[in-house]
Amino acid sequence: MARATIVARDLCSTRGTVANPDFMEEAIHKIAKVGEKNVKSIIVKKGEELRDMGMGLIYNVGKAAVSEP
Repeated sequence: MARATIVARDLCSTRGTVANPDFMEEAIHKIAKVGEKNVKSIIVKKGEELRDMGMGLIYNVGKAAVSEP
């Protein structure tokens, strides 16, 4: 639990210019490896797909990033 808290704190403290959507996707793939510790799959939703799912806030905030939300 403590290790998870440290990882979450580090991700949240990472500067926005560094922690863009691509950075966060890479970080989660490093943390949650498919096949380990009950991780069956990782599904990444990007761009227009977010908006189509009704996640307009995430989509619009992510549009400001260099990489696709």
